[in-house]
Amino acid sequence: MLTYRFILFLEDTMKEKAVTAIILCLFISGCAIAPLSNSFTGRSIGKKKVQLEGGAVALGTGMPAFKFTYGLLQDFDLGLQYDSFSVGLFGKYSFINPENNGFALAGLFGGGATIEGNYLYAGPALSYKIGMFEPYFVTRFNYVVYDENDSFANINIDAGKYSYFQLTGGGIFWISKNFGLNVEASTFTTEATGSTEIAGPLLFGGLKIRF
Repeated sequence: MLTYRFILFLEDTMKEKAVTAIILCLFISGCAIAPLSNSFTGRSIGKKKVQLEGGAVALGTGMPAFKFTYGLLQDFDLGLQYDSFSVGLFGKYSFINPENNGFALAGLFGGGATIEGNYLYAGPALSYKIGMFEPYFVTRFNYVVYDENDSFANINIDAGKYSYFQLTGGGIFWISKNFGLNVEASTFTTEATGSTEIAGPLLFGGLKIRF
């Protein structure tokens, strides 16, 4: 009886995850997307420093996102990110780059692979650090090419070229100089050659560790 209940529990858990995946796919209309999260500020992390980030989209059980950032130069960061159904590289150059408090401005760009496709994005990131709090705003233009028709979790995905803007506002609470918690909200506008429309708003939460 105990084994039978355990099997039922596993089945229910798998069904719940499958439903979450389906809902998310519907929410982002077929998974032909660039990364969903941003969490970029205008400030660089600093030359030869490393920052690790992890978080999840706040929908159902949540879809994970991870980011590794390395300060290649004092004003230029290079990194690797995995986000929901995509993986790729990004770069960020800080034009205005205060080490501590104040206004910061950066330009960012990235590219990588999605399910059966690839993506590019670019845009500005602005932030203003006030003591332990650092609000930020990111405007990102995304371009995704989805190579062929496919299906995922019983959802039909149309091949096509998708271009859309992602507007993100958020904030980081720096518990210490090297550890922070962040939350953000994104909304989307889209013009696509296929039948995809990207919905919003979308919430994301995570943490940052810098060393």
